Amino acid sequence: MLKLPKQFIAEMTDLWSSYNPPGDLEDFLASFQDEPSAGLILNRLKVQTLSDLSCGDLPPVPWARAGYFLPQGHKLSSSLAYRQGLFYLQDPSAMLPADLADAQPGEKVLDLCAAPGGKAFAVLGSLGDQGLLWANEINEKRARALSRNVELAGSALCLISCRDALGFAQQLSGALPVFDLVLADVPCTGSAMFRKDPRALRSWSRYRGQAILDLQAAILEEAAANLRPGGRLVYSTCSYSWAENEGQLIRFLDRHPDFSLLPACRPEVSPGLADPDGRYPTTYSLRIWPHLARGEGQFAALLVKAEDPAEPLPEPSLPLKQKNLRPDRQVHASWEAFRQDNLSGQGRLAAALASQHFYLRTQEDKLHLVPAQAPLARQSYYMKTGLYLGQSKGEGEALSFQPSQALVQFLSLEDLSWALDLADGPLLRASLRGETLLRDQVLAAYSHQEVHLYHEGACLSDDAFSKIKAGAYLALTHQGRPLMWLKQQDHFFKNAYPRSWI
Repeated sequence: MLKLPKQFIAEMTDLWSSYNPPGDLEDFLASFQDEPSAGLILNRLKVQTLSDLSCGDLPPVPWARAGYFLPQGHKLSSSLAYRQGLFYLQDPSAMLPADLADAQPGEKVLDLCAAPGGKAFAVLGSLGDQGLLWANEINEKRARALSRNVELAGSALCLISCRDALGFAQQLSGALPVFDLVLADVPCTGSAMFRKDPRALRSWSRYRGQAILDLQAAILEEAAANLRPGGRLVYSTCSYSWAENEGQLIRFLDRHPDFSLLPACRPEVSPGLADPDGRYPTTYSLRIWPHLARGEGQFAALLVKAEDPAEPLPEPSLPLKQKNLRPDRQVHASWEAFRQDNLSGQGRLAAALASQHFYLRTQEDKLHLVPAQAPLARQSYYMKTGLYLGQSKGEGEALSFQPSQALVQFLSLEDLSWALDLADGPLLRASLRGETLLRDQVLAAYSHQEVHLYHEGACLSDDAFSKIKAGAYLALTHQGRPLMWLKQQDHFFKNAYPRSWI
C-alpha cells in the first residue's frame, strides 16, 4: 500500500477547500492505490494506424491523437516494432503537452527540458519532413537516452544540446527570438508520479519549497525570451500543486502583459483551477486527475505571445556556427561512394538531399544532414545536429564510409539498394544480439522463404545474392522496415548493430 506524505495530504486538503477541484478529495487520495497507467504513441513518420503494429486493438487516449492505452504487464519494449521506432512507450497523461502544442510542418520548435523524449517523438511526427526541433536536456545521461529515442523516431529535423535551460537565448546569435513554439515541461515536485515511481515520494519532500518555484519561473522566462511574436508557449508539470501550476501562470502573466492564455479542451481532461481574484482565465489550462481519467496527473497550459508589428520577423534560415562547417573533401568523397553503391537514389533521403530544407555538414570525420532552419548558436554543447549519416574511415584506396544506426532508422525500403528482409525467428533474434550471420545460414533460410532479398524496393524472385558486391552494406529489415546495417563479406554478413542497443 502506497503511504502518502502527511504534508502532501494536508496540501491537497487545502487545495480542495480553497480552489474546489473536481470530484471528491477522498476519491483522489484513494486513486493512489490504483495501478499506474501505461500507453504508447505512434510514430507518424513511419506508421499511420495501430494496425501497422500488429498488437491487436487498443483503446485510444482521448487527449492524444496518436496515443493508445496499454494493458498492465505488456512486453512491447522487447518487440521488433519498438526496435524499429514505430512507437514510443509513454505515460498517457504525459502525452498531453505535445498534443496541446500541435506543432505544424515548417515550424521551429524548442523543447527546453526534453528528456527522455516523448514530447520530441510526438513533435517530430507532427513536423513531418519540414521544420526544426531543438531538444535540450541539462543531464548528460538523460540527454543520451533522448538522443537514442530521437534516432528511433527516424527524423532529420532534430538538434540535441546538453546544457542548462537558463541563458539559452544568449547562445543564439542575433537579437531576435526565432522559435514559433516553445515547450517548457519544467522540473517539479512530481506528485503526479507517486504511484508510478515510489522514488517520487522522496523527491517530493526534497524539492518542495520556494527553490523549485524560482527555477520554474526562470525557465518560463527563458521560454518567453526564445519565442517570436505570435508564437505559442506550452507550460506543463506533473504536479498537483496550485503554486507550481495556475499560481505560476498568474505570476508569469503579471510579468508579461504581452502573453495571454489560449482556451484548451480535451475529452476526459478537466479545466484548470480558477484564479481566485478573477484576473486571468486560468480555467483555460488543463489538468488530468487520476480519480477522473485513466492516467497519472498532468498540468498543461497554452499561451500565445502578442504580435509586434514593429518587430521584424527572424530570418527563415540560419546555419549552425561550429568548427569544420566547410565541406571536407575526403568525407564527402567517401559518402558519395557509399551512396552510389548502397542507396537507390530515391526515397526519403534522396528527397531531403535534393530539397532546400537541409545541408551537409562535416565535423572532423563525421557527416551530418542538418535542417536549414537551425539557428546560429555560439557555444551550446551539441550532442546531435540533424541526422548523423556516418563516419569516414581510412585514406586513399582504403577510404570508406561507415553508415550510422541513425541513418538506417531514417531510411525507407525504397531508399536502399539492397535489403535483407527476415521473418521473426532465430536468425533475426541472433542479429539483434549482435551476432554475425553466416552466408550459408541466410541462403538456407532463403530457400525456406524465411528471408526475402530486395533490390531498390523490389522483391527478387530468384537467388540474386551473387550480385551483391563484397563490402556492400545491406539493411536488415523486418516486414519492409529497417532495423540495422549488415556488411557483405566473403562468407558472412558482418553485423553493424550498435552494442549499446543490444
